[in-house]
Amino acid sequence: MGDDELVVLEQKRIQAVFAGAFHAETILEVFLEDQGVPYFSSLIDESDPDPAPEEEPPGEEATPLRITPLEPPMGNALIHRSQRVRLRFALEDHLLEAVVPFRRILPMGDRRALELGFPSFLKRVIRRDPPRRLLPREERMGITVTQRGVGTARAQLLEINERGLSFQCRSMMIPFHEDERVKIEFNLEDSPQKELFFFGEISQHFRFRIPSRSLDPQAHVAERYGVRFSGLTHPQSALVLQLNRGVDPECQSLAANEAEEGTAEEMTS
Repeated sequence: MGDDELVVLEQKRIQAVFAGAFHAETILEVFLEDQGVPYFSSLIDESDPDPAPEEEPPGEEATPLRITPLEPPMGNALIHRSQRVRLRFALEDHLLEAVVPFRRILPMGDRRALELGFPSFLKRVIRRDPPRRLLPREERMGITVTQRGVGTARAQLLEINERGLSFQCRSMMIPFHEDERVKIEFNLEDSPQKELFFFGEISQHFRFRIPSRSLDPQAHVAERYGVRFSGLTHPQSALVLQLNRGVDPECQSLAANEAEEGTAEEMTS
C-alpha cells in the first residue's frame, strides 16, 4: 500500500466521513455488479421521515445508508440484480471507495430511496492534487456559463482551484457537451473589476437527484459539471487564490488594487 493510500476500519470514522459527504453535497458514483459505467446519486439525511415499516433483512448492518434514486433511471431497475454495489466519491483532498450490500428500495414519505448496508471499511484510492476547496453555502457565487450551440445557464460555483472548477445548475434540456469550450462569467458587483471571464473545457458531467429537505413528492434533478481551465491570467489566478483562502473576492480585489497602486508609487518615487 502506497503512502497516499489508507484503509479506514473504525466505524465512527466511517460515519464521520459519510456525514461530511452529506453536508458537502457530494455526488456518489454507484457501480453495479458487472458494470463498469457508474450511475449517480446523493446521500439522504438520516433525519428524513422514517421509511414504511418493514422487517429488517437478517444479518445486515443496523445503520443503513440511504441514497436518492439513481440517474440515469435505468439503474434503479438494474440494481435489483446486484447483491453488492461499489460507491466512489470525492471528499476534500481524498477519493474514497466502499463496497456495500444493496438492501431494498423503500418509500420515505411521498418519495423513494435506495437503502444500502453500511460499509465495514473505506479505501482512499488517490489524493487529488492540488486540493480543491468546497465553498461553504454563504460563499458560493452565482456564475453564468455559455457554450456555443447549446446556450447559457445560470449556475452556482461549488469548487475551484488553479486547474479548474465545478458548478451546479438545474437540469437542462440540452446539457453542455464534454470536451468542448465554455465561457464562465463571474459577476463581482462591488469590485472595481465588475466582470471576470474564465475559459475552459467541460471535463465531467453528472446528472443526479437532490434529496428534498421537505416532503416534496419528488427530489429534483440537477446537473453538475467539472471544467478544466485553458490557462489563467493574473486577475483570474488572484480570484482563485482568494476563493481557496475563504476571502471575499470583492473585498480582496479592493485590497489588491490598493497594493498595486502602492507598488507603482514606490517604483516611480
